[in-house]
Amino acid sequence: LTGSLEFSAGGVTRAQAEAAAVAALAASFNVSPDALRTFPAEAPGSRRLFGKDASVCTKNLPVGLGIDASSCIGRRKGETCTPKCLFGFMVAISRVAMIVCGPDGAFSSSNLKCNRMACPDLSSVSLNFHNSAVEHTCQGVVLGQHCVAFCADGYDTVGGPASLTCSLTPQSSGFVDENGHLVSSPPSCTGRQCTNLPERLGVTHDCKGKVTGETCSAIHAPGFTYALGSGMTTLTCGSNGVFSGDLPVVTPPHCGDLSSGMGVHHTCRDKNINTICWAYCVPPYSGAMAKYTCTFADGAASYVPVGSPVSCACTGTGCSARRLRAVTPVPQKLAAACNASAALVGLHAQGVTHNCLGTSDGDACLVECVQGYAMREGPFIYRCSGNKLLGTGQPMCNPVPCTVGFPYGAGVTHNCHNIGTGSTCVATCSAGYSYAAGLAQHVFTCRATGELSGTNPVCRPLPCRALVLPEDTYVHNCKGVATDGNCTVWCAVPPEGGPAVAHLACRASGELEGQLP
Repeated sequence: LTGSLEFSAGGVTRAQAEAAAVAALAASFNVSPDALRTFPAEAPGSRRLFGKDASVCTKNLPVGLGIDASSCIGRRKGETCTPKCLFGFMVAISRVAMIVCGPDGAFSSSNLKCNRMACPDLSSVSLNFHNSAVEHTCQGVVLGQHCVAFCADGYDTVGGPASLTCSLTPQSSGFVDENGHLVSSPPSCTGRQCTNLPERLGVTHDCKGKVTGETCSAIHAPGFTYALGSGMTTLTCGSNGVFSGDLPVVTPPHCGDLSSGMGVHHTCRDKNINTICWAYCVPPYSGAMAKYTCTFADGAASYVPVGSPVSCACTGTGCSARRLRAVTPVPQKLAAACNASAALVGLHAQGVTHNCLGTSDGDACLVECVQGYAMREGPFIYRCSGNKLLGTGQPMCNPVPCTVGFPYGAGVTHNCHNIGTGSTCVATCSAGYSYAAGLAQHVFTCRATGELSGTNPVCRPLPCRALVLPEDTYVHNCKGVATDGNCTVWCAVPPEGGPAVAHLACRASGELEGQLP
């Protein structure tokens, strides 16, 4: 449209041509055909379509993207008008705001140029989009441009992403969906569950079942206390399926000395909870050995017999005259009759412990397995007689595998399963990850408490290879996505029936895996 309207009357009636011209011009200026009925259009060498008022300007009307020149329709010679930008457009260039209808039937020149306006931030249009589960490509989009709202990494989309269009009208200053309805709700996003639960002896938490973005608390278990400077901690389920945050440092409860009667010796001193010890009778008392466990119950740690408690009766000569001390283990003697004999009878095997050092002639002692070792046979009683330890057999002690404190973290792998007390294992970064600057693999040790001790390595995911796609066909957010991360690819122009979207996963190989839409 150049500001003049021409037609050839061949093959159509005057009324048909006039109606077609009015409709075309009305559409160009975004006005109704009725508004143009008094607007005479003519051009040299052509017939006048309608009206006979030659004083009305018909030429050089300002036209272009987003320009509204409706105020100039019907202006006569000498009159002025001010073209403007349509709603949703903004003035880019306008050195001459007002134009004049000249004596030649043409408007003076206008350099008005309009640009599409940008839609407001999506989260300000609807607070429902202001959450960590939803991401979108709607920042800075302008009138008529498309964008997509989708679920962030670590979330699964229920029902697919939302295809949006920037729409700026007096009735809608925001985004509309593919049906032209105002958008108020984001796509439905469900967080993925973190399954790599943290473990530490004496720590309990409510992290089971937590999904991406949710938090949980880690506290000391009953009986345990926080170490100096430690306390309850908060963990967060990350998009990589791993909890972030530190566990509290705790101190285990322990039992003191077993309260025992006359003629009783025992190994129950300063034991941690869930460890075992033994009580036995010494001459001239006799009775069956008894097994005890240090247990925390009713707010206190105490020794609880496994079966019947120890019971010793004096059966030797002189029982009535002899006064035996209550046997609480005494400090090791510097010189004792049977000290040298302990090594000679083989009481130094792996996992074997005893209280035979310091025994004097006639004393009894116990040979058992140290904490962290499982005893297949025993324990056994030895007696010191004539500077020698006399006894038969000794327990077979097998290392107990650690069950808590396994290395964990994003990209962390290890060989610590079935590692027994005293053994070590290694935590490393798996394929697709690299050690953080200055770090390397870490060694873990299985402690007698059943907990692995060590520091988790810090592993950084490696970025996948760049995704190269035709920009006029696809849009994606895969730049920089790293191992175990996900990204989204969608069509630049939404097809009929809604957006076509695909989710790609960055594998340890460095490749993005998935089917393009």
